[in-house]
Amino acid sequence: MRKQIPNLAGGIFLIILLIFPLTYGAADYDYIMHILITGFFYAILAASWSMLSGYAGQFSFGHMGFMAIGAYTTGLFCH
Repeated sequence: MRKQIPNLAGGIFLIILLIFPLTYGAADYDYIMHILITGFFYAILAASWSMLSGYAGQFSFGHMGFMAIGAYTTGLFCH
């Protein structure tokens, strides 16, 4: 029973996240989506960094390097 509660809460949270873009129609929709996308981006980056350095015990500048190159390129194209 104890393992089912986190699974159920996670499932409900995922359903809310999947339905949210379809139902939210306020004027600040672009801002909310920008915040969510940025948050998920950093969550994926942190999870991959945690896997590499925490579980594997390796140190890599590749994650930050590719993120920096992508951010710089995006800044050039958006300006």
